[in-house]
Amino acid sequence: MIFTFPFCFTPIYSLEFVGIGYIRKKIIMGAYIISLTVKVESSVSDKWKAWATDFFIPHLTHSSTGKNIVFTRVISMKDPDGETYSIQITVDGQAGVSRFEQQGMPEFIYMVNSLFTGQIVFFKTLLEVQ
Repeated sequence: MIFTFPFCFTPIYSLEFVGIGYIRKKIIMGAYIISLTVKVESSVSDKWKAWATDFFIPHLTHSSTGKNIVFTRVISMKDPDGETYSIQITVDGQAGVSRFEQQGMPEFIYMVNSLFTGQIVFFKTLLEVQ
């Protein structure tokens, strides 16, 4: 069965309920998302983005700290002083949150403070998948 959004004149997005819906429930049931929101000064934005995509995210993936990682740029507000990014890490249950708190987060803080002292501000948000 295909669902489309009726408020559109032409369907721009559709979901196959049985396939995608079933797979989605199987993958994210009992999961949490750890969202790191990072504001980066313009002068180091490219360097930080390269570090995040070439080192930090692959490291989280290979260390099994996160099972699905999404890297995005926040576009809802423009800041002339820099860019804001979000790294969203999906983990399995409280054990995954604890593993990230013990391994991933200390590494992130250490590396950010070593490489980008005073040029980055960040905060972490824990989200529960419903």
